[in-house]
Amino acid sequence: LAPLFFRKKMVIPYTVAVYALLFSAIVGTTFYWRIFPICFVEGSGLTQFKIGSEYLICLLLFMAIGHLLRYRHNISPTTLRLLLTSLAFTILAEISFTSYISVYGFSNMIGHYCKLLSFCYLYTALVRTGLTQPTELLFRKLEENSQLYQHLYDDAPIAYFSAGVDGIIHQANRKAAELLGLSRDDLVGRQVFDLYGEGAKGKEKARTAFEKSVSAQEPISVELQMKRADGSLFWVNLIVKILWDKDGNIVENRSMVTDITEQKIAEGLRKQTEKKLAKSEERFRRLYQNAPLPYQSLDIQGHFLEVNTTWLETLGYTREDVIGRPFADLFTTEWQEKFKERFSYFKGKGKITGVEFELLKKHGSVIQIKLYGIIAYDKDGNFKQTHCILQDISERKQAEKDLFRTMKELREANEELEQFSYVVAHDLKAPIRAMSNYSAFLAEDLAPTLTGEQKNYLARLKATAGEAGRLIEDLLLLAKIGKDKLESENIELGNFLRKLIRSMDLAADIKVDIDSNLPTITSDPILLHQIFQNLIDNAQKYNVAAPKHIEIGSLPETDKSIICYVRDNGIGIAAKYHEQIFGLFERLHSAKEYSGTGVGLAIVKKAVNKLGGSIRLESTLDKGSTFYISLPVDTTG
Repeated sequence: LAPLFFRKKMVIPYTVAVYALLFSAIVGTTFYWRIFPICFVEGSGLTQFKIGSEYLICLLLFMAIGHLLRYRHNISPTTLRLLLTSLAFTILAEISFTSYISVYGFSNMIGHYCKLLSFCYLYTALVRTGLTQPTELLFRKLEENSQLYQHLYDDAPIAYFSAGVDGIIHQANRKAAELLGLSRDDLVGRQVFDLYGEGAKGKEKARTAFEKSVSAQEPISVELQMKRADGSLFWVNLIVKILWDKDGNIVENRSMVTDITEQKIAEGLRKQTEKKLAKSEERFRRLYQNAPLPYQSLDIQGHFLEVNTTWLETLGYTREDVIGRPFADLFTTEWQEKFKERFSYFKGKGKITGVEFELLKKHGSVIQIKLYGIIAYDKDGNFKQTHCILQDISERKQAEKDLFRTMKELREANEELEQFSYVVAHDLKAPIRAMSNYSAFLAEDLAPTLTGEQKNYLARLKATAGEAGRLIEDLLLLAKIGKDKLESENIELGNFLRKLIRSMDLAADIKVDIDSNLPTITSDPILLHQIFQNLIDNAQKYNVAAPKHIEIGSLPETDKSIICYVRDNGIGIAAKYHEQIFGLFERLHSAKEYSGTGVGLAIVKKAVNKLGGSIRLESTLDKGSTFYISLPVDTTG
């Protein structure tokens, strides 16, 4: 069992007690209770119990050999060989004992000789270890520990060096040499204070640290500058420990050095950052207090935590009037309950945008505000405070009321004007038709007696009456577009435009190309008729090319709208007139050059707007025009 105690301490009383117990059990079962199994029968040899016991003992001895080999580093080589030889002879002895029949037999004799040799080798090992060379193992362990500690010292990640009373370094590890840019041979023998930088951050601090360590008789830690071999300075944390002998005399000083250059740089950056942050916070505070909009912060209960100066100036309160006070106190009675509902929603949602309230100023007057806010949370995600901006919209609300009233008055005036125009135009149709008819009658009845000049007068009168009639028809149509309700139906644009072209009876020299892939839309057919009829009519009227060409197509559509175009090779329109031509009675040419009432494109514009679309023109003088009409796919929505 001895090999088991190489790495454990043997407790002698327990060990003796266990052995005594086992010995007593064997003696008792053999001589007192007489129940111990028979081991040898004369003439037959060992019993199976005894043979099995011998093999079990061999197994235990082999295990002891394995244990000795495992911990052979704890035993001197010579002692190990003696012990292993002793165990080997013991095993041979036990094996020999298993085969003898007579106590005087050959195998029993061989077994006892092996036992004798085993005891001799064991005795030699014990005498060598305990008497003749008792300190060999002790000194071997001391040497191994010394080597281990030296390796730990040399390979430590922290710099160590030691100096004598004279300040000369006599020992240093690799880290110290590496940190100072020197070899260990160059470092040993130097004056310790030569390793520190000049001035208050170097040598002076080092001397003070040594003096404090001597007086305090305990290690002292200090941050200072050391100097590398190339002269560069770096920051370190120096821990100095002074060693004394038994008479109280200083033997040496030991120094432990940690490079903290990066830490000092980081500390410097942190201080700079803190200064910048303080300046930034001060700047933010000034911006907050003098911001052009009122700012406020509330706690989770809706009480004021902070307001800026603009807030105070806007509502007329002092800071003492409101800090700690419920925000709800500032609402008019009808808005207080609404605020409680909205504040609960605000806390649950985390933000609120554009909510309008009425607040009471200090002296009782009402101000209308729009509020925007977010919730600030702490690092654990708990409510911290609100950050809200208040916008005074009192003037805007009043302006909206004034604008609404003005728009209402303007709408009523427009309706009256449209009604008046419709009535006037309608009432003028009969007299103008009479003028046209009577001039025709006179020209027919008085034809033999009329001079050439008189015939010219009557012809011009009839033409003027006809043009006035067309103008009245266009005005009535323009007024009708504004009043009539939209009637929507599914329209396949390709078929719709081909029917329109056939109904217009265009001149023979006009070629019209209609895209075969025009979409189907839901829209008002009458308004579409007016839009495309006027655009096609203008395309043929303001065109002197040969042949005249009109192209109708569409651009790629979106989910909600399409863009159709009407393109011609006519006279074109200068860029400065692209917006002007959509006005009422806007004509770029005289009636002698091109006939027309100046109302056609105004009708187009109004019809497109009525459908919820838009129209634009791309044109260059003498190079034709293209009108782009954006229309909703479905006017019912």
